[in-house]
Amino acid sequence: MEVAVKSLHETCCDGKAMNCPSVYELLMEAGLMCTFEHEHVLSIHAISINKLFHPIIILPFCKNGTLEALVKSDDPLSLVHALEILINCADGFDYLAQRSIIHRDIALRNILLDARFRPKITDFGLAKYSEKEFQTAYYTAETKRALPVENRSPEVLTDLQFSTYSDIWAFGILIWQTITRGSAPYNVSGLEEIREKVAVLKQIPYRPELLNGDDYLNMIWHTLTECWSFERKRRKNFKHYANMLVQIRKGVASADYLKNLHLVLDSSYDQPSSDSQRNGLPLDIVVNNGYSAYLQASQENESTELFNNAYQTSTLTTANFGYAC
Repeated sequence: MEVAVKSLHETCCDGKAMNCPSVYELLMEAGLMCTFEHEHVLSIHAISINKLFHPIIILPFCKNGTLEALVKSDDPLSLVHALEILINCADGFDYLAQRSIIHRDIALRNILLDARFRPKITDFGLAKYSEKEFQTAYYTAETKRALPVENRSPEVLTDLQFSTYSDIWAFGILIWQTITRGSAPYNVSGLEEIREKVAVLKQIPYRPELLNGDDYLNMIWHTLTECWSFERKRRKNFKHYANMLVQIRKGVASADYLKNLHLVLDSSYDQPSSDSQRNGLPLDIVVNNGYSAYLQASQENESTELFNNAYQTSTLTTANFGYAC
């Protein structure tokens, strides 16, 4: 069985693992993930301890890397299949919300794709239960690692209030970045600049040309603007947006609809404020078999980078480890 292994760097904690906050955080994340039972939320196979007393988390091996890598690549991706991925993501996030879990870091890089390109929501290091709204700093006290802010809602940027509503806002950014092939939603990147645009000037990401003119494409933009309502309680729940995306996907996939779409979009159709804010290529909304071609190409490419430096991959069995979930 192929698995992925997540662990701390060997120099972490300076040999004091028993009192190390990073060890505690990783164990808390593993304990939370151990309870998940949903096809689009990553669970874990087992937990073990190495000779440094660092926890080792044994995870399912997601062969096709992250959604971020897919959308920023030059490989074809049809709008139909992008919507399928987003529908499955919404289903997974609805599962988490029903369990009163706020993810707090919904982003392209935190969606893994298995061998069949089914999405798996991952990275629960910032997740919290939502009996009440949580307030937290933008930096973890132990690592001082800056958290990305481009997916933050106005109430998070101003008052640091996290809730399912702030996850909905971030999900809207996830949809937008998938459709624009990984573009940056704003032409600035710093915390203060984004806070000024979103919380003060009440700006939302620009409307891509792709989403103009057609009823179903207008529905996608309507879905995004609902996710980005500045009055947070006007944002709907994940189940609502999953159903919306299902209806849009049915319309987009219809034969008559595809026949009427005669343009294959290129980079000239999106209008970001700066060329440097774009990554990858825009969606091909005409060629419906592009995703299959990408799947075949990816299966033939054995050198695909699947995880960042925090992950190591190997072929193991859970019998080799201490505690199976």
